[in-house]
Amino acid sequence: MTIAQGEIVHVQGYDLRFDRLTTRQEPQRRVLVAELTVLDPETGQEVVRLQPSLNLYPAASEPIGTPSIRFGTPFNGMLDLYASLVTVENGTRASFRFFANPGIGLLWFGGAVMALGGIVAAWPSRPRAASPRGHEPLAERREEVTV
Repeated sequence: MTIAQGEIVHVQGYDLRFDRLTTRQEPQRRVLVAELTVLDPETGQEVVRLQPSLNLYPAASEPIGTPSIRFGTPFNGMLDLYASLVTVENGTRASFRFFANPGIGLLWFGGAVMALGGIVAAWPSRPRAASPRGHEPLAERREEVTV
């Protein structure tokens, strides 16, 4: 989606506002940083600010994007928000990709449960207690048979 500076669009259950575009010069690259504000459409309150960017390297023919991610927590339903800056038009309009991924935190939680299960399975077992008198294991109770 392409958004003009100051414009608000509704995407994936959220309102996005493109606030501004800044440029930062670094020794090896020029970085274009877009500032997006994610708003709750019902209340109009700010949920989070995201800052996706495009990295322009002198020797590269295409810019390289750096997405901005807001990781979910158990308090917000484990919903991750991703925003990527795709293109910039005249510094006043920009194209973005925006994703709201529910349940990503549950994948991490499931991986932790599996790792914990592996540790428990690999944990050394307790040595077996000695058997009571007269009850030796079958392998030790061999009777000699004479024919």
